[in-house]
Amino acid sequence: FNETPILLWRSGLDAQTTTSGTPVEHNSARRLEFALWSGELVKVDWGGYFSQDDASSDMEASIGVDSATVSESGSERFAHEAVASERLPFHSAAVRSGLAEGYHYATILHRRVTAAGTVTTTAGSGSVFISGPRG
Repeated sequence: FNETPILLWRSGLDAQTTTSGTPVEHNSARRLEFALWSGELVKVDWGGYFSQDDASSDMEASIGVDSATVSESGSERFAHEAVASERLPFHSAAVRSGLAEGYHYATILHRRVTAAGTVTTTAGSGSVFISGPRG
């Protein structure tokens, strides 16, 4: 009750590529790791930009919480690239409640949605906001 929320922040740019049509983890070294008490609410935000080596393609970024392959529902952000190597920004967010007490992590996932080619996702700043009762 009446606890001050906690904000965890990670910044810096990190470009990774994928040709996968299903979500894959951007980079496990860039995970946002946190510990929770029972009943806490978590909001994860992440931003960056996409590019792809093939024109007229769709790309997706999303957030995984405790998963390097499953997107949080509603966190998916799509971009359509009309010109090859065009840089398109994204911002993805997810809110989770009901997580077990203990260690958790959030990570950025990315995938190629349509066409062939290689997606380059540059993950910029990410944050985890924790609120609710603690200890």
